[in-house]
Amino acid sequence: MKSTIVRTPNFNKLLANNDRELCKEGKDEIYIYQHTDRLKEFFAFAESISITTLKGISQSTADAYVLYMEQERKNENFGGTLWQTTINLHITAISKFWQYLSIEGIETNNILIRHRKKANKKEITVLHLEEIKQ
Repeated sequence: MKSTIVRTPNFNKLLANNDRELCKEGKDEIYIYQHTDRLKEFFAFAESISITTLKGISQSTADAYVLYMEQERKNENFGGTLWQTTINLHITAISKFWQYLSIEGIETNNILIRHRKKANKKEITVLHLEEIKQ
């Protein structure tokens, strides 16, 4: 996973509080690490477009992040772009975090990020031996 630094103190405080809550819920260490790393990447993206408060994060921020993940973010392990499954894991982390904020009574803009479906694979045409000979 990408090692990401979040510079905004308020974002870091929220992430630390969320980590503690996940520990209380009995989530394992790997889950917490991956979940938090995905959130850090989202917050780092927000910071890169000059957003440093939760109130600054809007639906358009979330949409821009997903577009960034789909088109620009590189797959560090395999090259190319990220797999749709990976993008959906990021979307899930953000959605769960927004639920956590709501439960904690922390005011945010409502955002909705829908999971993306995997691209349809191209249909493969299988030729019979007679067709190949033609």
